[in-house]
Amino acid sequence: MNVELRHKLLIRQLRRHFGTLADVPESLAPFLEAVERAYGDADHDRAMMEHSLETVSSELAERLERVRTAIGERDEVQQAMSLLEATLEASSDAVTVLDLDGNEVRSNHQLRRLWKLAAESGDLLDAIPLRVRIAAQVESGPRFRDWVHRGDAERPLREVEELRTHDGRVIEWHSSPQYLGDTIVGSVWSFRDISARVLLEDQLRQSQKMEAIGKLAGGVAHDFNNLLTVIDGNRELLAAEPGVSATSRELLQEIASATDRAAQLTNQLLAFSRKQTLRSTVFDLADAVNDLAPMLRRLVGAGTALQVDATPAFVAADRMQLDQVLLNLVVNARDATIGGGSISIRCRELHLRIPREAAQGDRVTPGRYTVLTVHDTGHGIPPDLQARVFEPFFTTKATGEGTGLGLSMVYGLVRQSGGFVLLESTPGLGTSIEILLPAHTPPVSAAHAPADAPADAPVLPTAPAPRVAPKTAAAIPGRTVLVVDDEEAVRRLVAAVLRRHGFSIIEAANGREALKALAERDDVHLVISDVLMPELGGRELARQLQRDRPEMPVLFISGYTNQELANEGGSLDADATFLAKPFSSKQLLGAVSTLLH
Repeated sequence: MNVELRHKLLIRQLRRHFGTLADVPESLAPFLEAVERAYGDADHDRAMMEHSLETVSSELAERLERVRTAIGERDEVQQAMSLLEATLEASSDAVTVLDLDGNEVRSNHQLRRLWKLAAESGDLLDAIPLRVRIAAQVESGPRFRDWVHRGDAERPLREVEELRTHDGRVIEWHSSPQYLGDTIVGSVWSFRDISARVLLEDQLRQSQKMEAIGKLAGGVAHDFNNLLTVIDGNRELLAAEPGVSATSRELLQEIASATDRAAQLTNQLLAFSRKQTLRSTVFDLADAVNDLAPMLRRLVGAGTALQVDATPAFVAADRMQLDQVLLNLVVNARDATIGGGSISIRCRELHLRIPREAAQGDRVTPGRYTVLTVHDTGHGIPPDLQARVFEPFFTTKATGEGTGLGLSMVYGLVRQSGGFVLLESTPGLGTSIEILLPAHTPPVSAAHAPADAPADAPVLPTAPAPRVAPKTAAAIPGRTVLVVDDEEAVRRLVAAVLRRHGFSIIEAANGREALKALAERDDVHLVISDVLMPELGGRELARQLQRDRPEMPVLFISGYTNQELANEGGSLDADATFLAKPFSSKQLLGAVSTLLH
């Protein structure tokens, strides 16, 4: 304070209340100046002045105490307001405080950023309540929109809702009452952008659904393979009977054709469930595309233009299966462009630097990829169906025009090969499907791998590949074979085929029965065993035979693939002989003959 004081009594009073003269508030300056002037102008009456000051000193002391108390309370309020302000601004949520009329009292900067209101200004915009400006961006959120537009008397005290905005975001809204003592004086809204979390949850649900469908498809395929083995095997036995009429042979041939088609469907189910046996080689994908191009041009017909642009790009995959992937994609593109249009096939390498979202909730990690793209200018896929096109048996085609397994097979084979499928489609403009496979360097020994992998090529993933029995060979009669399978129909069929060709047969329903039979007989020359069985499986049976009768050959049969057997804990040794169901009588006899030579 700049007032120069001379009055000793006044100075004492001020120091008593404020500590030092420097801490005396400036608001008392006019009063103190008046006192000093009166003190200076009344030298002749100084005693009276001092008496007057003594009289008012008590009143001045009370006034000074009230001033000091007010200053302390003001500092506390300012400190509390500063803390509240810092807390509000530090929140990652968008927060606004509204009064009872729904008008904005205070908001943090995050609210403006979340609702993109930072750049809005002007008298016209300022006249629109904040809650109304936010509601204008909300596409879905009935309780929130109803809250904004209905009367105050029906306003809920607490509310939580997910809001979906016009630009595709998902915002979580919380509303809570604001209290002053026991009285509600307004409400506090908080908003949080949960779009990323909702996307991850949707992807997880989709991934879990596809995994469950895949397990179901694999299980159905296994049981179906057993049935097909019985159906086709008995058909062969019936066809071999003497005196079968020409009409009956035609009917049997129809059964054979239907069985073949059913086996193809089973393979497609296994492809979707990623349980096919893949024989991987490193080859140039551009060569595969160019080799198929002439056939693909015939496939799409003259009404649709086909363009191929393939640059060298190497992958490690099953080339025959990848040919099937490309064939299915082109068939779908052709069906989408009936009536005119174009299809383009492109093959290239891509160095992906940021993650990308793929089909069925998969996420493509950064890295080097070989990309196969099939684009068509057809009718496109509606957005609400795009998430389902890779599900088995789902099709947008008319009844009888498709099985709904084409794209599901594509998805399963690509994922089993370590790749990803990306889909982009706009109704009326066309569809692009990209296949991303990990890029590989060319083999050192050759420019590319041969199209047909050898039968003993390694299986992907790293499960060992058992030796597959040959398809043809001459049977050897006069030998005894132990047939072990928990499926009675399959067991009877194998026994019937072998008996017809001169073999003696012993049957067992599981490994324990087989060991009991072997303990009673020493004239068994071969064991044919299913791999997965109750009580004692084929792999465990073979291990005991290896210990007790190491010279005994074993032929494994199963409706599961090698990868499925590995997943079920029944993977076979690399030198095991394996015959996959469904198999023909000729294949069975060939495998038996090979092992008995």
